[in-house]
Amino acid sequence: SPESLVLLTYSTSNDGIYSSGNLENILLCEGQTADLMAVTSGVTVTYKINGVIVQGPSTTTTFTATSLANGDQVSVEVIDASSGCPTESDPLTVVVSAAPEVTLTSSAPNKTFCVDSVDDLVFTATTNDTSPTYEFRINGLAIQNSEQATFTPTGYNLLSGDEVFVKVSSPNGCS
Repeated sequence: SPESLVLLTYSTSNDGIYSSGNLENILLCEGQTADLMAVTSGVTVTYKINGVIVQGPSTTTTFTATSLANGDQVSVEVIDASSGCPTESDPLTVVVSAAPEVTLTSSAPNKTFCVDSVDDLVFTATTNDTSPTYEFRINGLAIQNSEQATFTPTGYNLLSGDEVFVKVSSPNGCS
C-alpha cells in the first residue's frame, strides 16, 4: 500500500516581510517564530523537535514554533489514511542568526539648530555586522536606504522633537 507524501514547509515574518522555504534549513533571526505546515495526504500529523513530540497526533497540519534554538531538528510524521502506516519528513535544521548590534551617534548631540541650518549635522551608525545595509528614518519614515553608515539631513526640515532612527540589516535578513 502506498505511503503518504509529506513535505514540511515554513514561513517567518520579519518586519512584515514573509519568507518561506522547503529546503534543508529553517532560517530565523533571534526571537523569531516559524509557522510550519505539513503538505500531506495523510490524516494525522505529529510535529517533532529533536525527535520529541511537540504537537499531535492531530488533524492540524500547521504548527507555530516559538522557541526554536540553533541546531534544532524539526520534522513531521503523518499517518496514511488507507494503510495506517507512518511516514516522517526529512528533518529541517534550525539556523538562528543574531541581529546586528547598532549604535547611532550625532555629530552635534546637544546643539540647537535653526531652520535650514542642519548642513553640518551628521548621523553615524556603527555596527558589529560586516556587510550591512542602513535605512535611516525620520519619525519612522524611511529617508535613505544604502550601504552608507552616515546620513546628513540636508534638505529635510527637521523640527524640534523629530527623531532620527537607523535600521541596520544583515545579509542574513536580520535587523
